[in-house]
Amino acid sequence: MKGLVISWFFPPATSAEGLVTFKLLKNSKLFYDVISSTSRQWSYNQDTILKSDNISVKPIEADNFDIWIKSSYNLAQELINSDKYDFLMTRAMPPESHKIGLKIKCKNPSLFWIASMADPIGHNPYDYEKYFFGGFKKFLKNPLLFFARCYIYLQKELFDRRVIRKADMLIFPSIEQCKFTLGSLYEKYKDKLLIIPHSFDSEFFKSTPATFNENTKITISHLGHLNEQRSAKGLIEAVYKLKKANPELVSKLKIRLIGNIPETQSALIELLSITEIIKIEKPVDYLESLNIMSQSDMMLLVDADFTFMPENIFLASKLADYLGADKPILGLTTKNGPSARILKAAGCPVCLPSDSDEICEALTEIVKKGLPKQNRSVYKLYDAKLIAHKFDEKIKQLIEN
Repeated sequence: MKGLVISWFFPPATSAEGLVTFKLLKNSKLFYDVISSTSRQWSYNQDTILKSDNISVKPIEADNFDIWIKSSYNLAQELINSDKYDFLMTRAMPPESHKIGLKIKCKNPSLFWIASMADPIGHNPYDYEKYFFGGFKKFLKNPLLFFARCYIYLQKELFDRRVIRKADMLIFPSIEQCKFTLGSLYEKYKDKLLIIPHSFDSEFFKSTPATFNENTKITISHLGHLNEQRSAKGLIEAVYKLKKANPELVSKLKIRLIGNIPETQSALIELLSITEIIKIEKPVDYLESLNIMSQSDMMLLVDADFTFMPENIFLASKLADYLGADKPILGLTTKNGPSARILKAAGCPVCLPSDSDEICEALTEIVKKGLPKQNRSVYKLYDAKLIAHKFDEKIKQLIEN
């Protein structure tokens, strides 16, 4: 079987979405032509050399979505007219890939269309803050701007529903995000749903087993982007509290924050004089990030903390690679949600991102008693080979039916 894939992000460009897509397709037994963008907007610093024999990449030179949609659609139609594809798959984010999918489906109604949904397009929690909670304060100053934002939000919502209705198969990274996105439509469309969590590719790792030695520091590493929602502030305050309460204990700890971090958070580390414990390091390329995971004693996951939601519905792709590194993980996330569900099952500690007291207790436990014992049977569930096999089987089943 052969599929045509539309994905703005794809190697050699590196980004979370592009790497997630590559790992899935690489481990699939099917064959793929992938139309992707040569743009490096929203990508990580360096390109990657990742390739696979079952994938042929068709790059489009485009730095804006208007050109991307037009050029990708035209190329897709040329390929469909000259080759036989069993299905079309569009990957979002960004949602513009689904706009191309809608146009192709309209032109080729018999072509099986898979819409892979990453972040929600409509009613995205980040949009709640951008358009409503943050925007309402500006309403009194500029009502027109506020209503314009509401209009944009509504357009996203309508587009989201159109994709859900027209696609023959819908992919979500977690059941929590699936139910959040579909809402009352879940029962109506459940027969065409597939939950495909992010996965790790064991071939990318150079395994170095974690060891605990009471005479050396325990290294806990975070890789990736931190911002105001996905904040290390609770962790920073926790380390400061631990230093005040037990300087000798905290001296056995080393925390590496590798990647982007807001100035307010880096300044707080300086202000609290804990730079000897929390180290800020520059971003690295993807394969080097996997090496760092293998060399660390423990990994750190920091999820976005939305004060108006009881759970974080997002599943960070880095969590899958943390599992692939076979390391214990300290999760700073909501008590419910996909990350918490996976971490609890895997035997890893979970703390609220903003609860510095709870994080301090967890760090104290780790330094005093050693690294938590993982449930490795849960880790293995996120191997890309297993995930890709599930993906292949579902496609064959739905297309044959």
